[in-house]
Amino acid sequence: MRWIIYLSRLWIAVVVLALWSVGCVTGPSLDRGKGREMKVGDSSDRQVVEWLKAVPFTSLDNHHLDEPKTEGLGYEAWVQAGREIEGGEAVLQKLLRTADGRVDLPQVAYALGWLGGTCSVPVLIEALDSDDVRVRIEAAASLGRLGHSMAIEALCESVYNDPDHNVRANACVALGMIGHTRSERCLQHALEDRSEFVASLAREALDGMK
Repeated sequence: MRWIIYLSRLWIAVVVLALWSVGCVTGPSLDRGKGREMKVGDSSDRQVVEWLKAVPFTSLDNHHLDEPKTEGLGYEAWVQAGREIEGGEAVLQKLLRTADGRVDLPQVAYALGWLGGTCSVPVLIEALDSDDVRVRIEAAASLGRLGHSMAIEALCESVYNDPDHNVRANACVALGMIGHTRSERCLQHALEDRSEFVASLAREALDGMK
Protein backbone atom coordinates (compact mmCIF):
# COMPACT_ATOMS: atom_id res chain seq x y z
CA MET A 1 0.00 0.00 0.00
CA ARG A 2 2.97 2.37 0.33
CA TRP A 3 2.94 3.18 -3.37
CA ILE A 4 -0.76 4.09 -3.13
CA ILE A 5 -0.04 6.47 -0.26
CA TYR A 6 2.90 8.00 -2.16
CA LEU A 7 0.79 8.55 -5.28
CA SER A 8 -2.00 10.07 -3.20
CA ARG A 9 0.37 12.53 -1.54
CA LEU A 10 1.81 13.40 -4.96
CA TRP A 11 -1.71 14.00 -6.26
CA ILE A 12 -2.48 16.32 -3.35
CA ALA A 13 0.59 18.38 -4.25
CA VAL A 14 -0.60 18.60 -7.85
CA VAL A 15 -4.07 19.70 -6.68
CA VAL A 16 -2.63 22.40 -4.45
CA LEU A 17 -0.40 23.72 -7.22
CA ALA A 18 -3.29 23.78 -9.71
CA LEU A 19 -5.57 25.67 -7.32
CA TRP A 20 -2.83 28.15 -6.45
CA SER A 21 -2.47 28.94 -10.13
CA VAL A 22 -6.10 30.03 -10.32
CA GLY A 23 -5.94 32.13 -7.17
CA CYS A 24 -7.31 29.69 -4.58
CA VAL A 25 -6.12 29.81 -1.00
CA THR A 26 -3.79 26.91 -0.26
CA GLY A 27 -1.32 28.20 2.27
CA PRO A 28 -1.57 28.69 6.05
CA SER A 29 -1.38 32.50 5.91
CA LEU A 30 -4.97 33.08 4.95
CA ASP A 31 -5.28 36.32 6.87
CA ARG A 32 -2.33 38.22 5.43
CA GLY A 33 -4.02 39.44 2.28
CA LYS A 34 -0.83 39.43 0.19
CA GLY A 35 -0.56 38.50 -3.46
CA ARG A 36 -3.21 35.96 -4.41
CA GLU A 37 -4.19 35.11 -0.83
CA MET A 38 -7.74 35.94 0.23
CA LYS A 39 -8.13 38.72 2.74
CA VAL A 40 -9.76 37.59 5.96
CA GLY A 41 -10.54 40.41 8.35
CA ASP A 42 -11.07 40.19 12.10
CA SER A 43 -14.74 41.03 11.60
CA SER A 44 -15.33 38.08 9.29
CA ASP A 45 -13.41 35.83 11.64
CA ARG A 46 -15.62 36.80 14.57
CA GLN A 47 -18.78 36.48 12.51
CA VAL A 48 -17.93 32.96 11.40
CA VAL A 49 -17.04 31.81 14.92
CA GLU A 50 -20.34 33.19 16.24
CA TRP A 51 -22.21 31.69 13.29
CA LEU A 52 -20.77 28.27 14.07
CA LYS A 53 -21.97 28.59 17.67
CA ALA A 54 -25.50 29.25 16.40
CA VAL A 55 -25.70 25.87 14.66
CA PRO A 56 -29.29 24.53 14.96
CA PHE A 57 -28.17 20.96 15.66
CA THR A 58 -25.79 19.54 18.23
CA SER A 59 -23.36 16.71 18.76
CA LEU A 60 -22.68 15.09 22.10
CA ASP A 61 -18.99 15.31 21.18
CA ASN A 62 -19.10 19.06 20.51
CA HIS A 63 -17.73 20.68 23.67
CA HIS A 64 -18.00 24.18 22.16
CA LEU A 65 -21.77 24.20 22.65
CA ASP A 66 -22.97 24.72 26.22
CA GLU A 67 -26.39 23.13 25.79
CA PRO A 68 -28.64 21.72 23.06
CA LYS A 69 -30.27 24.28 20.80
CA THR A 70 -34.03 24.41 21.29
CA GLU A 71 -34.78 27.60 19.37
CA GLY A 72 -33.21 30.07 16.99
CA LEU A 73 -32.28 29.72 13.34
CA GLY A 74 -33.64 26.85 11.32
CA TYR A 75 -31.14 24.78 9.39
CA GLU A 76 -31.64 26.40 5.97
CA ALA A 77 -31.59 29.87 7.50
CA TRP A 78 -28.38 28.99 9.34
CA VAL A 79 -26.67 27.89 6.13
CA GLN A 80 -27.86 30.99 4.30
CA ALA A 81 -26.57 33.21 7.10
CA GLY A 82 -23.15 31.60 6.73
CA ARG A 83 -23.14 32.19 2.99
CA GLU A 84 -23.77 35.88 3.57
CA ILE A 85 -20.62 36.37 5.65
CA GLU A 86 -18.01 38.08 3.49
CA GLY A 87 -14.92 35.90 3.24
CA GLY A 88 -16.64 33.14 5.21
CA GLU A 89 -15.20 30.30 3.15
CA ALA A 90 -11.64 31.55 3.65
CA VAL A 91 -12.21 31.87 7.39
CA LEU A 92 -13.51 28.31 7.58
CA GLN A 93 -10.48 27.09 5.66
CA LYS A 94 -8.19 28.86 8.11
CA LEU A 95 -10.02 27.52 11.16
CA LEU A 96 -9.75 23.96 9.90
CA ARG A 97 -6.16 24.16 8.67
CA THR A 98 -4.87 25.75 11.88
CA ALA A 99 -7.02 23.55 14.17
CA ASP A 100 -8.42 26.66 15.86
CA GLY A 101 -9.40 25.81 19.42
CA ARG A 102 -12.36 28.20 19.47
CA VAL A 103 -14.49 25.98 17.25
CA ASP A 104 -15.55 22.39 16.78
CA LEU A 105 -13.37 21.25 13.87
CA PRO A 106 -15.73 18.53 12.56
CA GLN A 107 -18.42 21.22 12.37
CA VAL A 108 -16.07 23.40 10.33
CA ALA A 109 -15.38 20.53 7.93
CA TYR A 110 -19.12 19.96 7.66
CA ALA A 111 -19.80 23.64 6.96
CA LEU A 112 -17.27 23.74 4.13
CA GLY A 113 -19.33 21.10 2.34
CA TRP A 114 -22.17 23.61 2.09
CA LEU A 115 -20.38 26.96 1.94
CA GLY A 116 -17.17 25.94 0.23
CA GLY A 117 -16.18 25.56 -3.40
CA THR A 118 -13.25 24.30 -5.40
CA CYS A 119 -10.80 26.28 -3.29
CA SER A 120 -11.86 24.34 -0.18
CA VAL A 121 -10.97 20.95 -1.67
CA PRO A 122 -7.28 20.99 -0.57
CA VAL A 123 -7.97 21.76 3.09
CA LEU A 124 -10.63 19.05 3.20
CA ILE A 125 -8.22 16.59 1.62
CA GLU A 126 -5.69 17.49 4.30
CA ALA A 127 -8.40 16.91 6.92
CA LEU A 128 -8.70 13.28 5.80
CA ASP A 129 -5.37 12.77 7.61
CA SER A 130 -6.60 14.29 10.88
CA ASP A 131 -6.11 12.39 14.12
CA ASP A 132 -9.73 13.24 14.96
CA VAL A 133 -12.00 10.63 13.44
CA ARG A 134 -14.95 13.04 13.49
CA VAL A 135 -12.99 15.48 11.33
CA ARG A 136 -12.20 12.73 8.85
CA ILE A 137 -15.85 11.63 8.72
CA GLU A 138 -17.09 15.13 7.97
CA ALA A 139 -14.27 15.92 5.54
CA ALA A 140 -15.11 12.86 3.46
CA ALA A 141 -18.79 13.79 3.38
CA SER A 142 -18.02 17.39 2.42
CA LEU A 143 -15.75 16.34 -0.43
CA GLY A 144 -18.66 14.33 -1.78
CA ARG A 145 -20.99 17.31 -1.58
CA LEU A 146 -18.47 19.52 -3.36
CA GLY A 147 -18.21 16.83 -6.03
CA HIS A 148 -14.79 17.68 -7.43
CA SER A 149 -12.80 14.94 -9.12
CA MET A 150 -9.60 16.31 -7.56
CA ALA A 151 -10.62 14.57 -4.33
CA ILE A 152 -10.92 11.06 -5.81
CA GLU A 153 -7.40 9.85 -5.04
CA ALA A 154 -7.51 11.08 -1.44
CA LEU A 155 -10.94 9.52 -0.90
CA CYS A 156 -9.68 6.25 -2.39
CA GLU A 157 -6.84 6.28 0.11
CA SER A 158 -9.41 6.62 2.89
CA VAL A 159 -11.34 3.67 1.47
CA TYR A 160 -8.17 1.57 1.38
CA ASN A 161 -6.49 2.60 4.61
CA ASP A 162 -8.64 4.46 7.14
CA PRO A 163 -9.10 2.34 10.30
CA ASP A 164 -12.58 3.74 11.01
CA HIS A 165 -15.49 2.17 9.15
CA ASN A 166 -17.52 5.39 9.25
CA VAL A 167 -14.77 7.27 7.43
CA ARG A 168 -14.52 4.52 4.83
CA ALA A 169 -18.31 4.54 4.46
CA ASN A 170 -18.48 8.30 3.90
CA ALA A 171 -15.61 8.05 1.44
CA CYS A 172 -17.59 5.46 -0.54
CA VAL A 173 -20.66 7.68 -0.60
CA ALA A 174 -18.52 10.65 -1.65
CA LEU A 175 -16.92 8.69 -4.49
CA GLY A 176 -20.37 7.72 -5.71
CA MET A 177 -21.46 11.36 -5.68
CA ILE A 178 -18.38 12.44 -7.61
CA GLY A 179 -18.55 9.61 -10.13
CA HIS A 180 -15.76 8.81 -12.63
CA THR A 181 -14.09 5.55 -13.59
CA ARG A 182 -11.34 6.18 -11.02
CA SER A 183 -14.02 6.11 -8.33
CA GLU A 184 -15.38 2.81 -9.61
CA ARG A 185 -12.09 1.01 -9.08
CA CYS A 186 -11.96 2.08 -5.44
CA LEU A 187 -15.59 1.20 -4.85
CA GLN A 188 -15.02 -2.24 -6.33
CA HIS A 189 -12.27 -2.70 -3.77
CA ALA A 190 -14.66 -1.58 -1.00
CA LEU A 191 -17.11 -4.34 -1.90
CA GLU A 192 -14.70 -6.65 -0.03
CA ASP A 193 -14.43 -4.36 3.00
CA ARG A 194 -14.37 -6.10 6.38
CA SER A 195 -17.37 -3.98 7.39
CA GLU A 196 -20.70 -5.03 5.88
CA PHE A 197 -21.88 -1.44 6.30
CA VAL A 198 -19.04 -0.09 4.14
CA ALA A 199 -19.50 -2.83 1.55
CA SER A 200 -23.23 -2.10 1.28
CA LEU A 201 -22.64 1.62 0.74
CA ALA A 202 -20.00 0.83 -1.87
CA ARG A 203 -22.57 -1.28 -3.69
CA GLU A 204 -25.16 1.52 -3.51
CA ALA A 205 -22.61 4.01 -4.81
CA LEU A 206 -21.73 1.76 -7.74
CA ASP A 207 -25.40 1.16 -8.53
CA GLY A 208 -26.02 4.91 -8.49
CA MET A 209 -23.24 5.46 -11.02
CA LYS A 210 -24.79 3.17 -13.64
